[in-house]
Amino acid sequence: MKKILLGSALFSLMLGSCDFNSKSSELEQSNFEKILNSFLIDDTEKETVEEEVIKIDYTRYDEKTNAYFKEITLQNEFNDKEKETPDRWTEDMNIYVYGLKKEYMMDELQKIVGELNDMLHSIRINIVTKKSDANFIIFLGSMDDFKEDFPDIKRKDLEKNWGLFSTHTNNGKMYVDMYRTHDDIDAQKHLLREELTQSLGFYNDSWKYPNSIFYQGWTTTTEYAPIDLRLLDLLYN
Repeated sequence: MKKILLGSALFSLMLGSCDFNSKSSELEQSNFEKILNSFLIDDTEKETVEEEVIKIDYTRYDEKTNAYFKEITLQNEFNDKEKETPDRWTEDMNIYVYGLKKEYMMDELQKIVGELNDMLHSIRINIVTKKSDANFIIFLGSMDDFKEDFPDIKRKDLEKNWGLFSTHTNNGKMYVDMYRTHDDIDAQKHLLREELTQSLGFYNDSWKYPNSIFYQGWTTTTEYAPIDLRLLDLLYN
């Protein structure tokens, strides 16, 4: 929660606009006080920012699944700080794609979105044709073009990764490098699935399961492993 308090600058500005040394009537002063009080909010008034408290029902799965879930959702491959609760989308994800929209990549995206929509009960994922309708951007192209469009992305992260995602609350972006992977279509499809799935709240990679989409080592798997499906179910259902 946060307080909403009017800054002293506005208070001073309003005082300066009224000359109490003049022969103002009590009515005029009363009107001024009403105007001032309409801006000032008492310290006891607070705005409540409602945030979803994510509760995971760990009783539904075995210890191995739960441990993997915590490793993937509470940790981040780019820092060592562990979160207390996982993140997840609370609104529908609307995806806009631009760049080298190869037909096989758009077909693969349709396939991935279809699989996710079959599994996720609390949100729906849509592919939109207008950027203005989107809250998630997929760029298919080079790291240089992605960096130019999104300067907040660190170049060193792009240089080390052929795919990358960045998310905030119910919005985000990702890219697949179509140039460094130009001779490996399976790699492109794998990166599309991996980065899109991780952007849903699965921020970490792991060395535990080579067939998992979250595997730390290099693979070109284009299917979800059974344990991946359980993680998706735990977070969104």
